[in-house]
Amino acid sequence: MRPNQPVPKYIHIAYLIAQKIKKGKVKENERLRGRSLASSEFNVSSETVRRAFSILQDNGIVEIKKNSGTYVLSRAKAIRFLKIYNEQENSRNTFKKIYEIIGNQKKQAKKLQKEIKKLNDQQRKLFDDSPIEVFEIKVPEKSQVINHSVKEVDFYTNTGATLYGIQSETKIISSPDYNIKIQKGDILFFSGNNTVFKKTLTFINPKT
Repeated sequence: MRPNQPVPKYIHIAYLIAQKIKKGKVKENERLRGRSLASSEFNVSSETVRRAFSILQDNGIVEIKKNSGTYVLSRAKAIRFLKIYNEQENSRNTFKKIYEIIGNQKKQAKKLQKEIKKLNDQQRKLFDDSPIEVFEIKVPEKSQVINHSVKEVDFYTNTGATLYGIQSETKIISSPDYNIKIQKGDILFFSGNNTVFKKTLTFINPKT
């Protein structure tokens, strides 16, 4: 079962029955309600209840006796089952938050690209004689700027480029603060002309 998929009904019903056993509503050696009554209680099909009973039996919580019914074997194992279920549910919620964060980052990345394109179009109209374009460069391994802030490397003085955004493996930063440290693999978005691009490329790439 994938983290982003809903919990199957029969597992949830098994969880609810285990809760009853934990709370002492059904004690050890007592018979659980039959499938028909349980399906009415939980508003599910009798097949869903049958699968829930099977899960509980597989975990040593109940015993299904042919032509007799389902009996509670162990409250302790019911408590253990609930603990595992809750831990898995916490993990599922964490995965859900991670997926939401990734989704938001993708949206932010698209938004940044859109704004960069918009800026590029605006600048082309303003500077027909000396076109200003938006470029992007990925910071290579062993670059002199790695682990240094934009201010520390004196980015603008050394390149003439205006830095508009930084995309790392985990986030997108638009209009980055001068104290933001540049890391290996970061993608730098900046504006300038071709001369600025060449200067930035030379500045970012490792010295040979």
